[in-house]
Amino acid sequence: MSILGIEPDPDKVRAVRDYPVPTRIKDVRAFLGLTSYYRRFIRNYATIAEPLISLTRNIDNKPFLWTSSCQQAFDHLRHLLIQAPIIFYPQFDKPFILQLDASDFGLSAILAQKLVDDDRVKREHVIGYASRTLSSSERHYSPTERECLAIVYGCSHFRPYLEGIRFTILTDHKALKWLHHTKDLNSRLARWAMQIAAYDVDIQHRPGADNANCDA
Repeated sequence: MSILGIEPDPDKVRAVRDYPVPTRIKDVRAFLGLTSYYRRFIRNYATIAEPLISLTRNIDNKPFLWTSSCQQAFDHLRHLLIQAPIIFYPQFDKPFILQLDASDFGLSAILAQKLVDDDRVKREHVIGYASRTLSSSERHYSPTERECLAIVYGCSHFRPYLEGIRFTILTDHKALKWLHHTKDLNSRLARWAMQIAAYDVDIQHRPGADNANCDA
């Protein structure tokens, strides 16, 4: 910990940095366990780790196959944890910003606040990262459904910070701006819209290029 926020344990960071390339499923699971402990420091962790997570699934009678995608995910996670940013302490008298994204493989949520730094410049700082992979059925959802699911996931994950206060959601999917204003929704979207309606939220569209805190 520091005055500003929370940082990864340097000893654990060294362990990740020096971790050898896995040669067995057991090694992959150990590496994922080590990095997952610090996933709150890694933007879009679940999507990045997907090749490694997939490698540990359905392993009966399957040979260990370390692909280039596995190596890329392994190297990327090590790099991101070594370069992990400070997770700032929340200031509950300042508004929260929830940035969301959904890919073909996972959901990503970032809780942030615009805070004034020592140089008196207001900057957006991360309070927490969250991510998860999509299930096989969720991967068949439409883009709008996946983005809406990301909102439900992000609000649920960061509920202790967001419940009962006004906050802003930033999404790069324009359709979600009218989500809570239309009645023309399928049953799944209608159910999620009801869950989102429990929060005092302002949904704003931010193009993907400007949503850099969230997209990996």
